[in-house]
Amino acid sequence: MEKKVKRNPIAKIIVLIRSEQQKELLASKISNLPVDEDHPIQVVISEETKKRGLDQNGLMWKRITEISEQGWINKRQYNKDCWHKYLKDNEMPEEVELKDGTICSKWIEQIDGSREVISTTELSARCFSNYITIIEAFGSGLGVMFSANPREFINDKERAF
Repeated sequence: MEKKVKRNPIAKIIVLIRSEQQKELLASKISNLPVDEDHPIQVVISEETKKRGLDQNGLMWKRITEISEQGWINKRQYNKDCWHKYLKDNEMPEEVELKDGTICSKWIEQIDGSREVISTTELSARCFSNYITIIEAFGSGLGVMFSANPREFINDKERAF
């Protein structure tokens, strides 16, 4: 009986093919992969996907947090999760661009017939950037004073004097 040797896990690699040399590198990598019936290796080939950066996501949440700390509606303040839902439902454009370039409605019909707004993780970087600008304009209309450097995630109240 032949004993199977346990192989090391395969590290994920991403190769953007912009030259013949990169194509040859990918072909070489594939031809040297082990064949494993019990634990097959997955190879996916697709167009490059543009990912929105964590900086963009962090900026959106920084702005929503600033609105939750300074903004008032209906004579009260709301937490950042309430503002996130409110802004998606009421301020996000009705048509959005997805990561694959598709333009569609922001609304997704649910099984019960209700509608939910698409997740911001589905938006293209350009559409998401535009949405952040809309959030900033909305907050400014409430009198929110946004931080000058949004990359500074230190609250002024937490700074030592």
